[in-house]
Amino acid sequence: MTSKRLLLALAVIGGVALLFIIGLVLSPQSTNPAIEVATTFANAAASGDDATAFPLLDDTLQTYVRENCPEGSVSACIQSYIPQEWGGLIKAVFRRAAPDGARAWNVDLIATYEKD
Repeated sequence: MTSKRLLLALAVIGGVALLFIIGLVLSPQSTNPAIEVATTFANAAASGDDATAFPLLDDTLQTYVRENCPEGSVSACIQSYIPQEWGGLIKAVFRRAAPDGARAWNVDLIATYEKD
């Protein structure tokens, strides 16, 4: 009877470990550089921190911001999309991500705002 319990316990532990490993393989990790850059950019741009947000853009987007955004500010462009009645950004956090080609990711964030 004891050996059956031991085998059952090992099978359960093995099954849980297998599920954990499958979850790690199928889910992007929050330490992925693409996810870190996306959350850093969203939090910086929405809170007016151009010094952090602007260098995270590639050269093409930096040129666009300089030529098309008020005062060449990426924060001004981003903040123009946020309705004023939402209030200020509290924080943007990672939700999920999926690869988009060999060198790109689609990253979804959830943002929480402080209503006025």
